[in-house]
This record gives sequence, C-alpha cells and structure tokens, in this order.
Amino acid sequence: MHVTEKIEGFSRIKLQSQLQKHQSGEACPFLVDNVCSIYEFRPYACRHFNVFNQVCDEGEDAYYTRKEDVLTPSQSSIDDAYFETLPFYDLEQNEENKYKVEKGEINKVIHVLQELNWESLADKMTAFTRAN
Repeated sequence: MHVTEKIEGFSRIKLQSQLQKHQSGEACPFLVDNVCSIYEFRPYACRHFNVFNQVCDEGEDAYYTRKEDVLTPSQSSIDDAYFETLPFYDLEQNEENKYKVEKGEINKVIHVLQELNWESLADKMTAFTRAN
C-alpha cells in the first residue's frame, strides 16, 4: 500500500519502471539511485540484515563471506523487532502472533525479495494512478 499510494514524483516513476523490468536475482528493485525508497516500511529481511565496514561486492552475501561484519542480534531481539513490524504486514500485535513469532511460524512466509513478481506491484501502481 505504501508503494502504491504514498510514493510520488520522480521516485514513483523510477521505482515503477524498475519493478516492471525486475528480473529474479537482480538487486533490490526498491533501491532508487542507491537509496531505499521504502525504508520506513522495509521488509523484515532488510531490517534484520546490517553490514558494516564495507559495501558488499556484486553478488556477495556478507553473512557467509564476512560474518564478522554482519550484525547478528540475539534471537529474542530479532523476535521483538519482528513483532514490532507486524502491523506493517496487516497482522495484529497480540499474544497469538507473539507466540507465532517466537516459534518461527510467521517467519516461514518470508520470501527472497529478488524472486517475487514485482511487475504485478507496478501494475497496481498504474491502476491506483489512473483511479486517482
């Protein structure tokens, strides 16, 4: 919803173009001029993964190549942070969902972002623009 309704101007045009052309395995389609265009609504995977000291080489996964440069918080901290993001995914912050987070139930629905069909989001952006 954030992408469809809130992003405007040149960022919207550029992002929509990137979403339409995105191919599996490419860099994140939400990077517009090397800046995250959805930072405040970024997915769990992005909130969880922080790399320090140097930018990743093309295709590098620093979690495997430079583990010492990757922030690895405790599982309880990860669970707490993930619980706080549930409203962004239209999930209630209640005891049932807290239990599901702690048991890894909700994490099972996480997808590799580069493999999703981002063209469909670009189509939703077009439909929203036409309707408004």
